[in-house]
Amino acid sequence: MLNLMSMLVSMGYFTQIEQKFMVSGHSFLPCDRSFATIEKRRTVSTLHTPDDVSEMILESRQQNAFRVMKMNCEDFRKLPDATLKRPAGLQITSMMWFKVTAAEPWILYTRHTHSE
Repeated sequence: MLNLMSMLVSMGYFTQIEQKFMVSGHSFLPCDRSFATIEKRRTVSTLHTPDDVSEMILESRQQNAFRVMKMNCEDFRKLPDATLKRPAGLQITSMMWFKVTAAEPWILYTRHTHSE
């Protein structure tokens, strides 16, 4: 994902991309209810193939049913071999914020908090 962010900025699609992560356990989004609905259905489903998973998601909600888009190999694209420069020793899972800018698209800026 970080390389994709850098690629999109370097190609001029964006001048800057920032990714901020919510604090675990301190957020609630409308999609959380959807995930809970799917998870509840999963506990009573037998899943062996990706098609089983698609069917389980489709059947998990009768009203306002979920849409499932099946993807094939040709739907995926290979990114260029450019490599993002990350700080040495970066513990990526401890970061709460990433930024990539057009001025330096292959340099990753990070923060441990959302504060400036």
